[in-house]
Amino acid sequence: KTPAYLCMFERAVGENSRWNPHSWFARMVRVAHLLGTEYLIYLEPDVKISKRHSIEPKHDAGGLYDNFNPAMHQETRTYLEGLGRERNPCFKVTWPHFGLAGGSYFRTEALLDAFAPEHVKRLDWPGLEKKEGDKTTSSDFAMIVALYARGWHVYPWEESAQNFIHRGLPKTEAERKEFRKAWPAYNPDAAFTHDHKEHYSDSLTSREQTLIQRFRDMWPNLDCHGCVWFQDADPATPLKKPAKPPKVPDKYRFRPDQIKHVYKACTADQLGQFTTPAPSRARPIATVGHGPQGTSQLAAAAVAPTVPPATVAQVTAAPMPVPASTKPPTYVLNADKFGLPIAPGLRPTWLIKEDELIIDARPQQHGGILILQPVLMDASGDWGKKQSQRPRWLRAILATNRNHARKYGHAAILRWNPTQPQLTAWQKRQCGSKTNEKSCTKTNERENFNWEKHLMLYEYLMSPQNFTHILMLDADAALVKHSIDILGGIAKQMEARKLDVFLTSEDWLLNGENRINGGLIVAKNSLWTQNLFYDTFAAHVKGPAGLKRWRIGVRDMQCSSNEQICLNDLMQGGYKDKIREHMTLESGVIYNRGGCVIRHCGEPITDKTMEELRMKDERLQVLHFMGGSKHLAPEALCESGYDYTGDGPNGYGCKK
Repeated sequence: KTPAYLCMFERAVGENSRWNPHSWFARMVRVAHLLGTEYLIYLEPDVKISKRHSIEPKHDAGGLYDNFNPAMHQETRTYLEGLGRERNPCFKVTWPHFGLAGGSYFRTEALLDAFAPEHVKRLDWPGLEKKEGDKTTSSDFAMIVALYARGWHVYPWEESAQNFIHRGLPKTEAERKEFRKAWPAYNPDAAFTHDHKEHYSDSLTSREQTLIQRFRDMWPNLDCHGCVWFQDADPATPLKKPAKPPKVPDKYRFRPDQIKHVYKACTADQLGQFTTPAPSRARPIATVGHGPQGTSQLAAAAVAPTVPPATVAQVTAAPMPVPASTKPPTYVLNADKFGLPIAPGLRPTWLIKEDELIIDARPQQHGGILILQPVLMDASGDWGKKQSQRPRWLRAILATNRNHARKYGHAAILRWNPTQPQLTAWQKRQCGSKTNEKSCTKTNERENFNWEKHLMLYEYLMSPQNFTHILMLDADAALVKHSIDILGGIAKQMEARKLDVFLTSEDWLLNGENRINGGLIVAKNSLWTQNLFYDTFAAHVKGPAGLKRWRIGVRDMQCSSNEQICLNDLMQGGYKDKIREHMTLESGVIYNRGGCVIRHCGEPITDKTMEELRMKDERLQVLHFMGGSKHLAPEALCESGYDYTGDGPNGYGCKK
């Protein structure tokens, strides 16, 4: 206990509980018993507390008005209503989303009933996941499932809000009023605001440091979703990890194709019996928060405790439809990170997977512009081999981009190890049973490496660093106009034109004016771009089957080839008018020119002066040494009379 903070802290088994419902419910039940209050308020570390709440809870649970999240399918709602009517014969789902994130409240009676093992064990998690996807096992979604399955009422709470500042919040008060009509979770007057991550990198005060200790018996990291289960949902009988969900009795199975909509009429007495009473003011409301994996933070107070204005830490993001692992298969087509310009010192905690920092020149600890560069070694070894120096062309480009980031206060990272598994189910089917996995991986390697770019964009758009803009730049492309802040200029253009995505064409080639080159993508950090790159990667995973409902409003579109074709289809297809409100296609002559112009291009180009002026062309800002032009990079960046790397002839980039 820490009386100064009116808090209790308790360590729990490291089970990645927020993605494992049985474990999560056990922790919430433990908290509710310890606190003994009528209601509890659940906090995540990225919830900003502005004041004591003034609007009392009206239902059994309530959180965000998250109409920006996908709604439950109707079959799921009907399934839960059927279960809920065992306790409440008048029950109907009252909120179709989920929204039980930080800043949510729970009626203790409802929580203890809904999360009790005898009731949780009825839930068909595999059936629900088939219908609702990976979010099924997230705590936000799992809790509302359990509450609805017992007929408890859940509806958004006016005191629970979402931080929209980094998602494209309008600037004028009039525009914000209209914005709030569409997105009621935007509420500056709320007591609790979710998704404040701007202090994630702050250091603890000396007083707070005294509360921290390291345990000797550290549990291994557990990052799987839906792998921790208890027999009959009872914490006393855990199944060996990783486990599969226990089978449920046949009568509780979720069979969407057999769901029927049956709504019973209710009498006035029944309606009164199952209406949630208002909370009693005689007993306090407690707050409970979760910390990093393996810890449980419990906090109880009759009034709001004195806390810093912003309490920030980890928050669950919408899961991608692929594993988040970088563990390679037994065969290795890719080399390691040897020979890459990794920044010295401690690796920043905000990096994802095994990504590495090249440079962080931002004047502040969060926000700003991030450069992403995937440097994924191919099976042919063109990008380097294991335990060997990287080719000079690659070093020259990486050093040039590091120099530009250093000059203008940006951060740059690289990904050297692709997400596993690289192969999708449909790619395996296309390879056929006669092709082994190694050969199939090699066949699809180039396209899958390119799709990794969209996955990276999504992952870092959701980063707690709250980057304002993210540049995805192929590792054979260089930011060469050091006299100006290229990325800052692009960001200003996007802001002025209210754009979310900045793409470039291949207009330096004779017939490339309307053809997207995916080597440079600038994404503003907005809800639309987060949804876009979630959608494109999800469509890639679906392949020829297509993604039926895209978060950005597209319907029934497939992305079963490379990522450039997918973006072209969006820009040129049936939804082009809607898409072009958010995306622009700009000149590759300026922002993504082919590196062959340093000598001579094998294809016809639109302007011969590009070959004549070469690096002296004032229009040129980004030079892309794609294909067979890679060997020209050292000539352009190290030997053209100007050192673009900033490290000199014997530095990392130019050294022979």
